[in-house]
Amino acid sequence: MAYESVAITAGSGTNIAVDTVAGQQLQVVKLDVGADGATAPLSTAAPLPARLVPATTGGLSTYHTVLAGGTNAANIKASPGMVYGIDVFNASGTAFFVKFHNVIVAPTPGSGVVRSFGVQAGTRGRAEFAHGLAFSTGIGITIVSGVQDSSTGTVSANDGVVDIDWI
Repeated sequence: MAYESVAITAGSGTNIAVDTVAGQQLQVVKLDVGADGATAPLSTAAPLPARLVPATTGGLSTYHTVLAGGTNAANIKASPGMVYGIDVFNASGTAFFVKFHNVIVAPTPGSGVVRSFGVQAGTRGRAEFAHGLAFSTGIGITIVSGVQDSSTGTVSANDGVVDIDWI
């Protein structure tokens, strides 16, 4: 991202403030200054662009699995959580389906499915959920060969890879 310089004319009523964010000093231009020189309240001030500061903590957790033979029932989180993304590669010759369950233990295949994500043979699929998919109990998955919620069809070992971003 390129940053551009903005010329500030002395006496124009614009104030420049210095703020420290993550140990780095930034200059902030305050544009909402009244005729009397008072700064407008934050709630009425125009929003200023923000710069993201990289961090090595916080953020999303990732569940990663290479398919094993069977239904791959797994508990990702044993308490309420949210799913923000799924990335799947299907290396097999047939479609398979990642089924989400709202449970605190490894789910029972074919029971209590709340969302499905299917991936055709030999393809990659990715979905992102900007506001997250809420799971009020916990996050569980099964990976099966059938599209029906009641499917208990198994997949073969090494048929694909599943990555789920959650919090």
